[in-house]
Amino acid sequence: MRVRLLPYGNRSSSGIKAFAALPGGLLVQFQDGEAYLYDETHPGSKHLSNLRERAYAGRGLSTYISRHVREDYAGKFTAEEVLRLQDSSR
Repeated sequence: MRVRLLPYGNRSSSGIKAFAALPGGLLVQFQDGEAYLYDETHPGSKHLSNLRERAYAGRGLSTYISRHVREDYAGKFTAEEVLRLQDSSR
């Protein structure tokens, strides 16, 4: 998997740093560098649609995750793994 992370909004107070829209999923990177993959299976297509909408709007994504999705993610990546995913896209 190769990713191109887009900066999330322009709010320094958000727990979200960046995101990448993927076919059938969304990768969300938090300020600590770790990233979580959300897809049509975890947490499901309805939540995935809401996550994408908030990611592109640049607001509400962290709140939505903490209120509705929590631990229901498809995969987790360390900061180092995220860097490798980005490097492989260049």
